[in-house]
Amino acid sequence: MRTGHAEESGEPRSKRCSRCRLEKPVEAFVRNRSARSGYGTYCRPCHNLVSRANRERQHGSTRNYLLKHRYGIAAHTVEALFEDQGRQCAICAGEAPRHVDHDHATGRVRGLLCFSCNGALGQFEDDRGRLEAAESYLRSAADLADIFGPRGNEPLMLCAVCREWLPPSRFEREHRRRRGRKPWCKRCGDSRGYRAMGLNIDSARRYHLLTKYGIDIHEVEEMIRDQRGLCAICLTNEPNQVDHDHATGYVRGILCGGCNAGLGQFKESSQIIRRAIDYLNSHRPRDVHEPPTPYILSVA
Repeated sequence: MRTGHAEESGEPRSKRCSRCRLEKPVEAFVRNRSARSGYGTYCRPCHNLVSRANRERQHGSTRNYLLKHRYGIAAHTVEALFEDQGRQCAICAGEAPRHVDHDHATGRVRGLLCFSCNGALGQFEDDRGRLEAAESYLRSAADLADIFGPRGNEPLMLCAVCREWLPPSRFEREHRRRRGRKPWCKRCGDSRGYRAMGLNIDSARRYHLLTKYGIDIHEVEEMIRDQRGLCAICLTNEPNQVDHDHATGYVRGILCGGCNAGLGQFKESSQIIRRAIDYLNSHRPRDVHEPPTPYILSVA
């Protein structure tokens, strides 16, 4: 229908690119509202090449163009920040800083961060109160683990049948499983294990909860009720992801996707989260440019 309308109105169905000189359908050209035809003079591949050449000619490189366009800073400013930070992430001080971090409200550049810390700040939406809640959440879980947790440094596994935390040596090897061990201990045995799993597991979600976290669906629902139907950290969003200590395997709470991902990107470290809070508190706006549009840029 659209093609027929174009033929009746006399609109061209194709045009020649001014650069590659090839005749192409008009859909292969970039849009240009100021042109009579509504399309630019270059096809899309040629448009990208010409645009890149113009940026490199005017700004030295595409990187310099993006730094100026998105953040209002020059490459030498980034290099100075890089040296001032000791070539380390401004928060964790353990990874190479590859991203420009800026205040999304004011557009002011704050520093250079590693990929994980930059992503974690975004997950927590640069909210100091939410970060402080995350720090308190981790510290409380660590205190409980010190009181009720296992003694020693040996990792433990949870038997999906008897629900006891036991050393890996108490489980038969099975290379097809993620942990390389069966989900039930030797004492429970295959006969009891397969029977219990067959009788009790009525959904993929329940099987996942029991074998990975050692909790059942009703326990998750009870934890959500205890949290008043809200994420255990931000107390705002819906809790839909089980959070657990990757070192011990113990479940800490039910979180929203942002808080759960943010904890992971901060390496579940209350010390790094505290440094992130200090980083935000110590920020002083840099009067360098107009507020930009949000953008993540690699500076490596």
